[in-house]
Amino acid sequence: MSKIEVSIFVEDVAHEKFITALIKRICREKNISLAPRIGNSRGGHGQVISEYKLFLNASVKGRSSLPDILVVAVDSNCSNPVTVKNDIIGSTNEQYQHLVITACPDPHIEKWYMSDHCCPK
Repeated sequence: MSKIEVSIFVEDVAHEKFITALIKRICREKNISLAPRIGNSRGGHGQVISEYKLFLNASVKGRSSLPDILVVAVDSNCSNPVTVKNDIIGSTNEQYQHLVITACPDPHIEKWYMSDHCCPK
C-alpha cells in the first residue's frame, strides 16, 4: 500500500470535514494510505490564501517539507468558480502548481453536502 501526504487548506469546518472525507474515500478505493495535514480551517477565503502562501514560502525556504498533494478549497461565493481557482493558482509558486488540487464549491460547500446525500453510494 502506497502512502501519500496531503496538506489541506480550507476556509471552515464544513470544508475540512467534506474535503477530508472525500480524499479519504478516494484513497480507500485506490488502496492508498493517507497522511492528511490541515493547514487552515478557519477565517474564510482571505485567511486560506494567506496561510497557503505562508506555507509555500516556508517550503521554498526549507522550513517545511512539501506534501505529495496540496488541496485548497474555497467557496466561489456566487462569483465565477474559475476566477476563484485562478486566484488559488496565482498564489502558487510556479514550481509547485503541479501539486495543487483546487475545490471551488459553487456557490458554497453546503451545496456539495446536499448533492452528496442525493447520490447513491
